[in-house]
Amino acid sequence: MPITYAETEKAFILYINETELTDELHFDLDHAFARSFRKDYRHIILDLTGAETMNSMFISILMNTFIQLREIDGDMTLVGVSENVHRLLRIVRLHTVFKIHESVDEAIAGIAKEDEEQFQTAAPATVMAHS
Repeated sequence: MPITYAETEKAFILYINETELTDELHFDLDHAFARSFRKDYRHIILDLTGAETMNSMFISILMNTFIQLREIDGDMTLVGVSENVHRLLRIVRLHTVFKIHESVDEAIAGIAKEDEEQFQTAAPATVMAHS
């Protein structure tokens, strides 16, 4: 199976076990993304370890999903990005759109840190009343 997944408390993780990332993965990706949305995940981590190429249709699929995630204040993180794939992401300027980490563990730690920062920002300030 080219795509497997795991679930954590904060993230839906997709392991894409292909060397060529093409639109042939469209139905498997759609199914996996739909599952993550049904379960109300706001963070998707794509493990691209082993992938050496990515075509424009695959990029389009990623962008469409990213847009859906942003609508619910979510995000997508790419991990295990090869130099070839990273070069392509830089060429099309998507290296600034997606978060990119070395490993799934690093991505999960990044999500936890961001959630903590958002919580601290959103926490109401304590007001002391003086008598």
